[in-house]
Amino acid sequence: FRSIARANEIRAERRFADVRRLANSLIFDIHDSVKDLPGSTPARKLIVERALEYLDSLSQESQGDQSLQRELAVAYERVGLVQGHYLQDSLGDTSGSSVSYQKALKIREQISAKSSDWNDRVALAQAYRLVANQQWALGDHTGALKNITAAVATSETLKNAQPKNLKILQELGSDYEIAGQVQSPAYGGGRTNVDRAQENFRKAVALDEAMLSIDPDDPAIQHGYASDLLHVGNILEGTDKKAALECFTKELKIEEKLHRHSADVRYTRGIAIA
Repeated sequence: FRSIARANEIRAERRFADVRRLANSLIFDIHDSVKDLPGSTPARKLIVERALEYLDSLSQESQGDQSLQRELAVAYERVGLVQGHYLQDSLGDTSGSSVSYQKALKIREQISAKSSDWNDRVALAQAYRLVANQQWALGDHTGALKNITAAVATSETLKNAQPKNLKILQELGSDYEIAGQVQSPAYGGGRTNVDRAQENFRKAVALDEAMLSIDPDDPAIQHGYASDLLHVGNILEGTDKKAALECFTKELKIEEKLHRHSADVRYTRGIAIA
């Protein structure tokens, strides 16, 4: 009987591993191989549906397995991006994307409650931010503010412990940027939050400058700096046009420099906006 039980256990483990590999393959390999093909949207939707079925099945069995939980959180975040992140080439399913991000957040919270690894805390902050971003895009400003506040608090604690860790600084800068957008009247946040929005954008700029002092040649940091200068300029435009112009001019110079070294469409768009 013991040998039969062990054989059944081995078969179950193999099935579990097969489902795990299939889910990852659907999300990361098969989807990416067809996403740029003309007329591939129905196929992409079907891939996402099947991937979610596998992920939801795995999620029921993942308790206590932190390695699998981390995989699942990454997978749900990737599915959310494909479904409907409003700034990406997606399937346009913003509500479905929000649900997937919330599933990832729930898993990240479970991991973080048991883990002492600071990387898990950074991932938790990111999960709060992703949920907040989608809630904001869907018009849920209350939910967005709650989750982005949690993201900022998580990242601030990490920064206090590791003030020169670029991964932590980048996450905190992104958290402040989204916090500013959620509160900015330019992005639907209401006139009463303009001062808090400006404060958050300025904190994001300060973090960009701190990161550039550590790694001045990183294109991602430079582009993030330009984007945050744009946010500050937009806030100042109604009250201090000279200061706003300085922000926009500085933004333009950064994007032009990046464009000289790369044909990345983000930099071309950045120049146009500036």
